[in-house]
Amino acid sequence: MAVASAIPESIPSLGILVGIFAVAGDTVVITANQIKLVLQIAGIYGFKPDFIDRMAELLPLTGGAFCMRTIAREVAGFIPMGGPVIKGAIAYAGTYLIGRLAWWYYKDGKKLTREEKKKIFDNAITEAMCIIDKFSEKWKKEKK
Repeated sequence: MAVASAIPESIPSLGILVGIFAVAGDTVVITANQIKLVLQIAGIYGFKPDFIDRMAELLPLTGGAFCMRTIAREVAGFIPMGGPVIKGAIAYAGTYLIGRLAWWYYKDGKKLTREEKKKIFDNAITEAMCIIDKFSEKWKKEKK
């Protein structure tokens, strides 16, 4: 979703026309999926997977999600035509990090340190870039 929404932003005239809708669309869809992910993980570990009951845990997630997408848009804007890849990698890594944080929190009641979070996020970014590289190579071969 993040990659698809970044494509119009990469094309100057198209980005002006549909950029706001694409940004709003990916933010809503990805954040909703991340909330669903956290609620499902809570349910797995015996917590009531209810939005209202989990509100205290979900508010930081939504705030962080908007910050991550703002950073992704800003960084992606500096690299012509590389924006969709960067935005996709950041969305992947952010969602992965949220899942891992929820898993640790609901499984053990543990909150990760800043260093642990950074390590997980960095590893997820590296993994996302590898996935994108493999996809790009496959696409280039099929295109020939």
